[in-house]
Amino acid sequence: AYPKAVGLEIKTNELIGTTKVTEGWYTSTGLADLASSIKTRLFKITVANEVDDLDVGAKGSFVWNVQGDYYMVPESYLPSNEYPYVIYDESSKTTTIVRVKEAVKQSKLKKLPEDATAEEIANSDSYDAREGGASLHQIALQVASLLSDSDTYKKAANQKAVEDAALAYHDQAVYDYFVSTFPDLFD
Repeated sequence: AYPKAVGLEIKTNELIGTTKVTEGWYTSTGLADLASSIKTRLFKITVANEVDDLDVGAKGSFVWNVQGDYYMVPESYLPSNEYPYVIYDESSKTTTIVRVKEAVKQSKLKKLPEDATAEEIANSDSYDAREGGASLHQIALQVASLLSDSDTYKKAANQKAVEDAALAYHDQAVYDYFVSTFPDLFD
């Protein structure tokens, strides 16, 4: 047993929130700890469009530009709420703030032609036209790496490797072993 003051301190410390900050590039299959309602909304194309188009202080339907940073807002919130980007998820009983630094979309991954005019470069939202920061090539590699990490792509890569190897099974026991151990490769 311990004094009441110690018990109060223990209970007070239990109320202190935990912080889970993640940074990086993500796909809709990532961010497992994020509530599904937030994750579904985060990976809509409207987020990428608003990140590109909203001026400082502007309020979109998916994100708000607050002092140059983009924060996701829930689908519905009270108009009187000054900070709707502090999202409370009822199902998980968690409060989340989602800051979006960048959202990739197809037009941003488009390579500009070598002979692009200054006007074409100025009007393009391609990473190729941006000064500083990550290059189009670096971002494309990061996105490709994230997408290729899914089981579907791994299965397809394994399937192609087996087909390219043109394996010949001269022993039925070896063939049966491979069929039972790697059934996906024999569909």
